[in-house]
Amino acid sequence: RVESVSGALLLAGPGEAAITLWQQAGLLFASRRASATGNWTLPVQVPGSRCAVDLRAGSDACGNTILVWRQPNSLAGFDLVYAGATGVTPTLSSVTLLEVADGSVSAPALAVSGGGAAVVTWLQAVAGQSQPDVLARVLR
Repeated sequence: RVESVSGALLLAGPGEAAITLWQQAGLLFASRRASATGNWTLPVQVPGSRCAVDLRAGSDACGNTILVWRQPNSLAGFDLVYAGATGVTPTLSSVTLLEVADGSVSAPALAVSGGGAAVVTWLQAVAGQSQPDVLARVLR
């Protein structure tokens, strides 16, 4: 493909498995390396991803992966969204809104435990305030 690629991430999985994630033409893609064959799958697009920025990802002990990123909303700001990647293919879930308040989000961060619980933090712009709020949410 000829589009510019950015935000590439590589996460190790159990055994010799791995997953790579990247932004290409504003969309998110994933490919997984199977430890049994040593081959990478064909790229799979994250359903519903568009104009993605600030991609973050983490995996649990089983290799299940959560992706968090910002994408533009209809109010000229950014929403914080997430999706999951499981299995060898990988199978990617549709985009789910994570933001819980009005206003543009920035600076997402993500940590995932071995058991699969994820903590996401971000800055949330709030009308009438000169400084953003820091928000956090646990995903299981």
